Order: sequence, then C-alpha cells, then structure tokens
Amino acid sequence: MKGKIILVFALVLTFQIIGISQTSAEKPKKIDAKKVAKTMKVGMEAFEHFKKGVQKGDWNSFFEMLTDDFTIFFPRGEFQGERKGKENAIKFFKYVGETFKDGFTVVEMLRITASETTIIFEMRDEAILNGKPYKNRVALSWDVRGDKISAYREYFGSDGKSN
Repeated sequence: MKGKIILVFALVLTFQIIGISQTSAEKPKKIDAKKVAKTMKVGMEAFEHFKKGVQKGDWNSFFEMLTDDFTIFFPRGEFQGERKGKENAIKFFKYVGETFKDGFTVVEMLRITASETTIIFEMRDEAILNGKPYKNRVALSWDVRGDKISAYREYFGSDGKSN
C-alpha cells in the first residue's frame, strides 16, 4: 500500500510540474489541413518568385504577392530589426538583389514546414558577396494571409558547412 501511495504522489507531482491536471487540461487545437495546404501552396508560389528576384533581379511577381501592411524582420546590417510596409520590403529586397548581383543558389533545401498561417524554409545557400564566396544556412519564416505574404522573418548562421 505504501508503494502505491508513493507512486500516486509521484505521478501527481509530475503532472503538476509539467502542467497537466484533469481539471485544467486543454484539448489540443485541431489543425485545419485545408488551411495548411493553402499556406503551403501560397508560400511555395511566393518562394519561386522570391528566387527569381534574387537570381535574376526580377522582383515584380514577388512584390505583387506582398500585403500592403507587410512586415519584415532582418537580423543584422542596414535593415536590422522590424520594418512595416510594402515600400520598406521593396527597398530591402532590391538591396538583397544588389548585394548578390550574381544571385544566390539554394544548395540544399533542408526543410519546409507549414502551419495554417506560416511557412518556414530552412536551407543552405551560396553566392558571391563582395567578391568573396559566401555560404549560409538560413531560415525564412513567412506569414500567409489569403493569397499573399504578410510577414517575412529571416534567421541565419553557420552550421560548419557555411561561413
């Protein structure tokens, strides 16, 4: 009997530590597969336009897919931080195009993940930056609203294969 009481006490303590209780447990939110598929479709189309912009300097089809209240977050440099508005996005992406005059190559698409409202591209890319070879590991997180991209967040860093 003593062993059962200790086991029950241990289970109750464990559930309290990880935040599980019978009275306050919330049911997991159902995922709407159709919304996820729509986010994936819009995101993949925008990504093709994005690559065309970076590789060829033709950004128009990508810009058409951005909402007017578009928000962008970039981790460093001249455009560090968060900026709002499609005009700021256009300035940023044109800057990216000028920085990578010869475009960049997606060497490896590591993962594409989507939810009902967000798509994330994790990849390795290479380019020539300021006359020197450039290698990077990047995660691009885009929010999707309707048939447009409403937010862009970029995160990058070295993975041992990249600079």
